[in-house]
Amino acid sequence: MAEIHYRELEKHLAQAKNGLAQVCLIYGEEYLYKTAFSTVLDTLVPKAQRSFGYEAADEDQESMPDIIERLNTFSMMSGAKVVGLLDSRIFYGRQDQDAAFKKIRTAWDKGDKKKAAVMMGSLLSQAQLEPADALSEKGREDLKYDESFDDNGAFLSDVIAFINESGISLKKTEDPLKLLKEAIDKGFPDNHHLIITTDIVDKRKSLYTAIKDNGLVVDCSVPKGDRKADKDSQEQVLKDAMAAVLRKTGKTVEPSAYATLVEMTGFDIRTFTGNLEKLAAFVGERRNITAADARQLLQRSKQDPIYELSGAIAERDLSKALFFTSNLLANGAFPLQITATIANQLRRLLVAKDFVLSLPQGKWRNGMDFNSFKNSIMPNIKEYDLKNQKAVEAREARLAKAMDQTDDTRKDTKKEKKVKAETDLILAKNPNNPYPVYLLVVNSGRYTLPDLYNAVEMTCKADIRLKSTGEPPKLVLEDLILHICRTPA
Repeated sequence: MAEIHYRELEKHLAQAKNGLAQVCLIYGEEYLYKTAFSTVLDTLVPKAQRSFGYEAADEDQESMPDIIERLNTFSMMSGAKVVGLLDSRIFYGRQDQDAAFKKIRTAWDKGDKKKAAVMMGSLLSQAQLEPADALSEKGREDLKYDESFDDNGAFLSDVIAFINESGISLKKTEDPLKLLKEAIDKGFPDNHHLIITTDIVDKRKSLYTAIKDNGLVVDCSVPKGDRKADKDSQEQVLKDAMAAVLRKTGKTVEPSAYATLVEMTGFDIRTFTGNLEKLAAFVGERRNITAADARQLLQRSKQDPIYELSGAIAERDLSKALFFTSNLLANGAFPLQITATIANQLRRLLVAKDFVLSLPQGKWRNGMDFNSFKNSIMPNIKEYDLKNQKAVEAREARLAKAMDQTDDTRKDTKKEKKVKAETDLILAKNPNNPYPVYLLVVNSGRYTLPDLYNAVEMTCKADIRLKSTGEPPKLVLEDLILHICRTPA
């Protein structure tokens, strides 16, 4: 029936001639989809009737047949009946396991062990695994378990132990997407509505198509990248959120105060709006909120992602690299994770430097603009990447053959399978997006080849120091960054 952007929602609700559709899917950024959900629910069920007209379903505790039955059961009261399937994981596929494990780990760390165990049980059921099977190497592979969520194997073991001790049963029902699609196609009783909120959708699923054809889809997604268009979208969302807070409080914000807020919080809408509400209360009767107010009242909460450190290393910006390292450590990043990030960036700079040195003299020049790079250099990069890929595959084939010759258990008559070897020696993993490659090649010019060799050696030494000496990690990392980023003599 309709697929709209969240900014069009209020207009759509006001113009809905035949009432709101029976099924509504709201997906994307959590703060936005929760705000949109409240708007839709207020339209369908006024707050005074909320205790009788609205029910929240829990897909961790209820099977899909039970939820559908609730939707089809008539209410004792007149008026609309709404069932909300909130923060749903119904569209999560195997490729979305990381997001699911993150939610499980968050619930576990907050002390809600039952919720974490139930969510883990749901993933086990999808993978057709028994709890004990998940602890084996094959079970972890089938579960697509990301070891970065674990603590030397303890986390997954603890959750599985809790599932066994608590007697949590693993629901093995028919595919919930199929069941819900069939129910939507069939339709619900008049004035009965289902609202689904989720952060992830798979538009290829037939369930999505059924909702789009029979109901309302509200897109609350916000691009998370670093392209100018992505940053512009994020800024528009923050300004919309700011305008909503200012309308309620009757305040104004000077541009420098807005910039200070963004710098302190990053793209975190909930924290941003919460801080803005604090500032509105802080200034009291005064109408205008200034940058000085923000600096006086608020603390920096923005957690600089580790790729910011990678960028600072690539740019050989000493002050930024030290700042982001300090911020990452303050927010709980592991020191060895930081050295691994630095090592990865240095390897990429080495590959870029090797590529530049492989070009005919004068082909690449410092200061070349992006369009010239795209037209004249990218074809060479594709050839360079293909050459490296073939070299790696040939090496892997030689190693596999040598292992087969030395390992009696692997001798068989099966045909050899050609497998595309994974390598980080590829400059343009996505040739259709050449701008990051351009920046990498430009930044490689900030280092000489000996600089990069020395930086890799210093990173190895720092890694050993962190593992064996007991020195304060901050001092070790700062010493490493000073050696890498200091201006060469």
